[in-house]
Amino acid sequence: MFPVLGLQYTRVDAEFLDCVSDNLAVLLDFRQVADLRSPFACEWHFEFRDSWTEAMPLLARRSVEERIQAFTGRRVERTALAPHSYREELAACLARGEPALLLGDAYYMPWLPYFGREHQEHSFVIDGIDPSGALLHIVDAYENQTEWGGVKPLATYVPAAALERIVWGLANSNAGTLLTLSEPDVGWREPDLGALLRGNAEAVAASAAAGMYRQFAEYCLARLDSEETAVQLVLACWFATRARSLHRLWLSDLEAQRPELLPSGFAAAFYSEVEAPWRKVSEFAYLMLRRVKLGKTPPATSLALLAETVAPAEARLADALLAHLGQSRVQEVG
Repeated sequence: MFPVLGLQYTRVDAEFLDCVSDNLAVLLDFRQVADLRSPFACEWHFEFRDSWTEAMPLLARRSVEERIQAFTGRRVERTALAPHSYREELAACLARGEPALLLGDAYYMPWLPYFGREHQEHSFVIDGIDPSGALLHIVDAYENQTEWGGVKPLATYVPAAALERIVWGLANSNAGTLLTLSEPDVGWREPDLGALLRGNAEAVAASAAAGMYRQFAEYCLARLDSEETAVQLVLACWFATRARSLHRLWLSDLEAQRPELLPSGFAAAFYSEVEAPWRKVSEFAYLMLRRVKLGKTPPATSLALLAETVAPAEARLADALLAHLGQSRVQEVG
């Protein structure tokens, strides 16, 4: 067909990443970054900073851009493309050997099951343009199961004529946004993993002590017949479960590479006491949503598990990690 930069996605933890992080990982892989997991998996968190009535829980203390910079020294650079010249800007980007990660509307992306069905922000990477300008080669590492079918990482060709609708059809300020990676910052140093683990544990212990898990469960319990609340709970649990699964993989890596940083058997304990219960919470939340949609009385099983099993387990493991790292436990308040 035509030359492409040859992006790969086989090392990306696509199963656990959102639709921007996965393609940022593709860019890191292209730049030969060895560790594609740590920037996306290193934080363990659960917090509502404003109100649990309006938002998803925060599952990381720092943005993904900040974590990429911390672990690689590279900055995620955002460029606002101009509608009248974006094709030339993309061509110049590729000509200097730089893949172009773009944000657009999945409703207009023919390689996704959202195509023609659901509007949502999504990313993809262009790594080649036909010399005639008629065809693009794109890579998208996203993986998910939707009501219209599965999404798997892929590389494919897309008519260049579709690009304008995909990019400029996005109905928010990210329309026309190009993401690229800088060279490593001069003087960059690898992060202090002990301090990172301590910060994770302190934050989780503080959230448990402040009752954030319990209060979110109580908020949802009081609105069991609300489909909007049920959808919020399903999404919150799904995101949290994926984040815990990915963090457990990172803990397993850490046990192999820096065993002195963790209590003995911590990754296995994290799986059995945190990840597995979160999976159950997520499964029961989905069953709850199905019953709400059918107009039936939904079970509160997922909320009981969240408040009575997950919350104390997260607090207990956070305390164990703090004790191992020589930090006194966070005292329960209220």
